Amino acid sequence: MQKIPALKSEGKTTVKTVCIGGFFLLTATLLVFWGAEISAFSIEGSVLANQDSIEQVICSNDEVNEPTNNSNGKGSFSSEETIMDKVELNIGDIGSFDHQGTTYTWKVMDDGKKWLTRNLNVELDNSWCYDNDSNYCETYGRLYTWKAAKQACLSLGDNWRLPSDEDWKNLAIEYGGYHDWRTGKDIGKPRVAYRTLMEEGGSGFAASLGGWRDPEGIFDYLGDYGIFWSSSLRDSSDARGFGFYRNDSILARGNGDLNFGHSVRCVQDL
Repeated sequence: MQKIPALKSEGKTTVKTVCIGGFFLLTATLLVFWGAEISAFSIEGSVLANQDSIEQVICSNDEVNEPTNNSNGKGSFSSEETIMDKVELNIGDIGSFDHQGTTYTWKVMDDGKKWLTRNLNVELDNSWCYDNDSNYCETYGRLYTWKAAKQACLSLGDNWRLPSDEDWKNLAIEYGGYHDWRTGKDIGKPRVAYRTLMEEGGSGFAASLGGWRDPEGIFDYLGDYGIFWSSSLRDSSDARGFGFYRNDSILARGNGDLNFGHSVRCVQDL
């Protein structure tokens, strides 16, 4: 991400239309629990006004197959986190837990992983509320540098972590697809994924667009951009991430400067 914090660009890009599960209590004399298993992104054209300050994504050369919909039946749900070691979780199961005075909800998404369904709001160094106003943290969560983002997810305990680039790609593909800034190509249907993963989309992921903070302390794009860190580095100065862009109604993959403040969702393997 750069001045208009964003992903580093190569050439011109065209943006295309793109609870815990109910736990099962078996009584007799035995209880059996089954375990189940960016800097900001730049968009040329309509999304960013200042073309000179835009950088586009430089992605790895890995290939992604066309998306398929592998979603299965939805499971039951519970409103509180289990204290048991293992429970059987199914796609669609939801739950919640408290941390630092905030209640976090989660859902087992169609990719088979547990994702937070609200932006992280864990206070630590190198994280900020938008415009340094605590009221924004309640709605949009905090904005984190990359290192702080990793620490914040780990602070939740119980094997919560910052999702990798692969985690984000798999999630996006399950719900439609994403736009790849380096190639300028769509993987599947990025606009479908955007609509489905947004707050009003019905998937339960409920992405909220928290804007960003640049290294000089300037906040911008609240309600227009929602950039989410991944744990995957591109090089010593940039990390991968995924961005939701309201103006183009698109979900895109890119990378950005480690010192920008971006939003965070944490993930847990089943």
